[in-house]
Amino acid sequence: LRRRLANQTEANNERRFARKYKNILRDEKKKVAGMLHRANEIEDPHKRLEALKNAEDMMNYITYYPKDKGYISLFKNWDPEDPQYEGQQRALEKRRNETMENIREKLFRIATANMR
Repeated sequence: LRRRLANQTEANNERRFARKYKNILRDEKKKVAGMLHRANEIEDPHKRLEALKNAEDMMNYITYYPKDKGYISLFKNWDPEDPQYEGQQRALEKRRNETMENIREKLFRIATANMR
């Protein structure tokens, strides 16, 4: 009974977060798709590769973000000079980077498992 209740609560959270962040995710995917398009037009191959990798990481972050957690936006509009938000911004950036690293590791494990 406890396990079923926990699964039901988790499913409810996933549905709630999916509804809550649907528009944000759509808008961020559009922005990253534009970044991918612009990255393909860069002349310098090293800069192009770096821009493509960055945009691909962002797209993976948006696509594979854990569905049971509140989404942390990639494109926050914070004033870097405002001391009120400085600590909060750093904490969010740390959580975002940790999540992005977890997603990279998960995708790497899936890719290596499929190679066997």
